[in-house]
Amino acid sequence: MRIFSGSDGHDNPRPGRQVFYSVGFALILAAAGCSEKQVRVYEAPVEEQPKADDVLSYTVPEGWREMPGSGPTSAAFALPTESGTRLEASFRKFNDMSGSEGFVLNMIRGEAQLSEITDENDVREQMETIRIADSYGLAFDVVSREPVAMFQGKMRSMVAMLHRGGVTWFFKYTGSEPESRSSEKAFRDWLAALEFDSTPQSRAPFMTSGGNSVDNAPPAQGLPEWTVPESWTPAQSGSMVLARFDLEAAGGTASLTVTRFPGDVGGLVPNVNRWRGQVGLPPVTEAEIDSTMDTVEVDGNEARLIDLSSAAEGQKAGLIAVWDYRQDGDRAMSWFYKLQGDFAAVTESREAFMEFVASIRYQ
Repeated sequence: MRIFSGSDGHDNPRPGRQVFYSVGFALILAAAGCSEKQVRVYEAPVEEQPKADDVLSYTVPEGWREMPGSGPTSAAFALPTESGTRLEASFRKFNDMSGSEGFVLNMIRGEAQLSEITDENDVREQMETIRIADSYGLAFDVVSREPVAMFQGKMRSMVAMLHRGGVTWFFKYTGSEPESRSSEKAFRDWLAALEFDSTPQSRAPFMTSGGNSVDNAPPAQGLPEWTVPESWTPAQSGSMVLARFDLEAAGGTASLTVTRFPGDVGGLVPNVNRWRGQVGLPPVTEAEIDSTMDTVEVDGNEARLIDLSSAAEGQKAGLIAVWDYRQDGDRAMSWFYKLQGDFAAVTESREAFMEFVASIRYQ
């Protein structure tokens, strides 16, 4: 049910107070796990948890226009600009993604054609604390490496995340770099003016050395057992990488990484397109996504196999990834096993990688 304070008689409501009710929601993302080699557990005072059917209330600022398709857990708005270029603000509600800030940062960096950040200190430096309603969330902004046609220049994306009551609220602000900066205060003021129901105020999150917020540190979970080829060399892993192995082949070098995140961390299309961008391949649409993947069994579970090691004109890098999404009651976890490096090295190591995947056994 959506309630508007009034309408101007057209498709778009006039600026006014809107209330979104969400009673129960699909398990898009679920709380579980964390992505660091050594899990650090921090004690924090226990608070009464907000309800999962939080009411989000907001005022549409003058000049903002609500986009079609808005609903109880998501909405998007077009903001006015002096140049007429595209500028948008949006929000979406997921199940708990606390501990995945670094993953989300890298997903947004992938959209901007920027390299991943794996060092935990570098991830923390990208984050800032931001006021969202009566709580505090984490925010970061990313500017694209190259101009984007629809923005008539470089694209800037600012993302804020708020974890409360077993859910995560995402707020995204995207547009051309100059226009987004000139209108940024309006977006920040809008975030601060949001209202939830009478749930307790959340404390400002603190990013631990593992990249997780103190209040939402996920439980520890052991690594699976696996068989590693003798030629693979264990390497130092970062805060978002549980294990890493380096390998050499006649065609160059490659690395295998193991990561773990709550839920489906955004879905297939954004993640596959992020990987495709890393090896210089164009993105695919949702309708095309199934034709680019296969399935593989991982310890009794059907996982997704994304093989980007096929020959393509000018492709110098290769990548093969296995996405093992595992559901346990109301909790879900995504395990990623990714082989990435020089194109020839990845192609040459494909058989060894698939044997490694077949040996995985969860504890």
